[in-house]
Amino acid sequence: VTRLTNSGCNLIFGETIENHQPALSPDGRKIAFISSRDRTSFRIRSIYVMHSDGTNQTRITDDDTDLDIWNREPSWSPDSTKIVYHSNRDTNAGLSEIYVMDSDGSNQLRLTDSYGLEDFYPHWSPAADKIVYSRQTESGGPYNLWVMDSDGSNKAALTESSDRHLTASWSPN
Repeated sequence: VTRLTNSGCNLIFGETIENHQPALSPDGRKIAFISSRDRTSFRIRSIYVMHSDGTNQTRITDDDTDLDIWNREPSWSPDSTKIVYHSNRDTNAGLSEIYVMDSDGSNQLRLTDSYGLEDFYPHWSPAADKIVYSRQTESGGPYNLWVMDSDGSNKAALTESSDRHLTASWSPN
């Protein structure tokens, strides 16, 4: 086990910097992760990418604001060229939506608009043509699994239940 990031104390706010939710790219060359470093508030989380040896750590989401913005759960496309994630950056109520971007942080695109509800935990299909995610289906209510095309079109519910279906993964075939 090798330590690839440095966590420490943010001396301005006296809060611990967190680095977590690492995701290794399918080609094994890079790791995406979220961190609270370089931010004005401990609650703000950005997505970073680094080489798999821990070098060249670069922030790829840029949400310079005083609001509590978080970007979470980065997931690589099978060809390692894109990252899908969820964020509250465009919502006034702090609710989460699904976004996709190139692996260098360019071409960021919002894929969902859940109209006051929340979308979480996106994951690419092995063919990179679909994304599965969790959607809160009513205010304060259950979360169900949904699927959409990788461009955000053709959204459809996979489960309809009063239970919490928060995460899913694809079979390799």
